[in-house]
Amino acid sequence: MKPVLPCVTLALILCAAGNSQPTAPAKLEFEAASIRAAAPQAGHFRTPGATRGGPGTADPTLFRCTGCDLGFLVATAFELQRYQFPGQSSLPDSTFDVSARIAEGTTPEQFGSMLQNFLKERFALTYHFETKLLQGYELVAAKSGPKLKESQAATGKPGTDSGDAHPGATAGAWHGAGSDGGHDHTRPGLMIFGGQARYRGEYQSMAELARMISNQLARPVDDHTGLTGRYDITLNWSDDGSHAATHAGGTGSGWEHGERGVAGGAAESAPGLSLAGALQAQLGLRLEARKASARIFVLDHIDRAPAEK
Repeated sequence: MKPVLPCVTLALILCAAGNSQPTAPAKLEFEAASIRAAAPQAGHFRTPGATRGGPGTADPTLFRCTGCDLGFLVATAFELQRYQFPGQSSLPDSTFDVSARIAEGTTPEQFGSMLQNFLKERFALTYHFETKLLQGYELVAAKSGPKLKESQAATGKPGTDSGDAHPGATAGAWHGAGSDGGHDHTRPGLMIFGGQARYRGEYQSMAELARMISNQLARPVDDHTGLTGRYDITLNWSDDGSHAATHAGGTGSGWEHGERGVAGGAAESAPGLSLAGALQAQLGLRLEARKASARIFVLDHIDRAPAEK
C-alpha cells in the first residue's frame, strides 16, 4: 500500500509548484574588460579601430581594439552601417584601447550584446531606433555584363570585412591595415588618401561588396546582381569627401547626377571616376536608385569618458 502524504505537506508542494518563476537569463557580459585612453597616433595615416580577435577569428576569446573612438565602438556593438548612424559625426574624437576576455563558444551576436552592455555601464549609453524612408540603391549587373575575377581561394575562406569598419572614416585613413596595424597597401581593405580611393577584397560575395559601397555612400545598397560566386575585387576611384558630407546630411543629389553622367559607359582610364563610374568601368556593375525603409540608430546620451570600475 502506497504511503499517503499528509494534507499539509501536499499543500506546500502544490503551492511551491504554482509559485515557481522562470529564471531570468543571465546578463551577457565579458569575463573581464579594460579600457584606457589611447596614445596619440603620429604620421599621416590614422588607423581607426584596429581590431584583433573575438568570435569568428583565430583568437575568439580575446578581443582587442587599439585607437577605437566611440563611434567605432557603438557601430561595432550594434552592427550599424554608416547610413544607420547619422549622429556619429557629433561624437568626441577621443580614442581608447579596449581589451575584453570572452567565454569560449560566444557567438558574434552574443559578443555584440556584451559590447552594448559594456558601453551602457562604462559610458552610460542610452539610445533608441527610428524607421525612416531613405534614398538608396540596388547593385545590379551593367548591360555589358559583369567584369569580375572569380576567386581561386579555397571554399569556406572567410571574406574580407567589406564594411567600412569605421563609420566616420575620413580621407587619409587606412582601412584594412591588418591585425598588426601596419600600412601595407597590398592588403585587402579600403584606403582613401589624397582624394583617391582604392578597395581590394578577397573571396568577396556581392552582398559584401554592396555593404562596402553602402558605407562609402552612407546610403542603403542591396545586392540585386544575381551573382552567387566569390570574387577577388580591385576598385579605384576619386573621392573628395563629398559623399560623406552630402549623404550623411540626408540632402543633396550631386552623386546621383554623377551616376547618370556615367550611365552610358565611362572609360576605365578616365581621370576623376566617381565610385559609380568605377563600378561600371572596372567591374561591370551599376547602381540603380530606389527608396528604402531604414532602421536608424539615434543616440540619446553617451559620456565622453568611461566611468571608473
